[in-house]
Amino acid sequence: LMSVLPGSVEAVRAVLPETFPSVIQRYFERGLIKLEEKPDYAARKEIAWRSNNKEDTTVIHFSDSPLSISATPLRFHNYIYQHHNNLCVIGITRDHSLFDHKIISINFDIGTASRLNNKVTGKRKKGGLFVDQNTIVCEIETVEKDAVDPTHHYVWKIRACMRGTLFQVNSLLVDDPNLLVSSPEENGWIAIMMPKIGEKPLKDTIKITT
Repeated sequence: LMSVLPGSVEAVRAVLPETFPSVIQRYFERGLIKLEEKPDYAARKEIAWRSNNKEDTTVIHFSDSPLSISATPLRFHNYIYQHHNNLCVIGITRDHSLFDHKIISINFDIGTASRLNNKVTGKRKKGGLFVDQNTIVCEIETVEKDAVDPTHHYVWKIRACMRGTLFQVNSLLVDDPNLLVSSPEENGWIAIMMPKIGEKPLKDTIKITT
């Protein structure tokens, strides 16, 4: 047909978009949680600084870390993607401050409970861990790209940012942390959750349209 209609290929290209929406863009409503805080806030709540050198017995305080004296606010940017069936995918955006560092590892073993062991069963998906906005889902260990002492690592706490039931975490991140670097908003997702009945997790987020 194209060979019969001169210029038809160009005509079709003219009306087609240059890029097609991704699966996430087509099927999920997306919201951004944008929190920017001074480093002293991070010391109290979001980041730890520790030595990875077993021979180093020095007590490590975040207030002594290079990051703590930064004049630039730290960016804690999380996202929530909600499907029309209410399931939510949570993660961190590529604007998160931890991407200024090199990621060493991602740990889902929080306290005495491993998020990797969280399982839901049956049609009603029972058995999942109930979490709230402040529940830590995982910890991401990083080192500064030009660190003076590469044995000193930062540990960033990644929180659920919503109330609901934890269905699954992205176990692939444990073996391949680079997924978080190469595709934080898609293949590098952190967890899948079902919001608490009656709650709207995107209500207080900034709508993502791109």
